[in-house]
Amino acid sequence: MYGIQQELARQQMLLEKEHDNYNSENELRQQCEKLLEETKQLHDKTSQEVNHQRKQGSENGSSIINPHIDLVTFLSLGFPGSLTHLLQKF
Repeated sequence: MYGIQQELARQQMLLEKEHDNYNSENELRQQCEKLLEETKQLHDKTSQEVNHQRKQGSENGSSIINPHIDLVTFLSLGFPGSLTHLLQKF
């Protein structure tokens, strides 16, 4: 009987450890999903700004779009700060 109780206690500890692992992975998944949503929103905002700049450039007779300006615009719109923090976990 004592051996069975010890095995039960060991199994309960393993179950608790697996539950903790699941919770950690679930939290990381939720953070990734939030970051994905923020990144999608940033992409949409950046795309709108780039399209606006292109439209202004074509209206002004300029056919060349400066990629550096597009990058500067992208960076000025802000990138989710949690990306660096999240990537450090990998």
